[in-house]
Amino acid sequence: MTEDALAGAGEALLRAITVLTALLDHENDALARADRGALRRLAADKPCACRAYEEAAAALSDTAALLEPALRTRLHRGLTRLAEVSAVNRRRLAAALAAHHRLMELVAEALRARQPGAGVYAAGGATPRARSSLPPLALGFDRAL
Repeated sequence: MTEDALAGAGEALLRAITVLTALLDHENDALARADRGALRRLAADKPCACRAYEEAAAALSDTAALLEPALRTRLHRGLTRLAEVSAVNRRRLAAALAAHHRLMELVAEALRARQPGAGVYAAGGATPRARSSLPPLALGFDRAL
């Protein structure tokens, strides 16, 4: 790889790191605000940014040691920042997924509790109230009118 091509590949990797870091920063902010609209918009861009980063990193995998020291230092700073933002993103995504999972469990539990029991008739001809069925509706009439 020529020196210019090597520098170009290093700059391309730096751009990919910058784009991915910015995207993860935005996603972290959206996760903190629980902004579902922003998360949906970012979800489409995230795989593209990850793929661009992977391709740029693969292009330099064997020749990164040949980069100029100043560019290597900028790449190291960028990668350090990306690792920090990625760790925050991982924690926030895990928390959001756990909260969503718990919400789904609570909804399912509430739905199961509201399901009527089996329609089995008792000896008197009525269906017994199951523990999970709703109590009968109580009505009262004011006869003073």
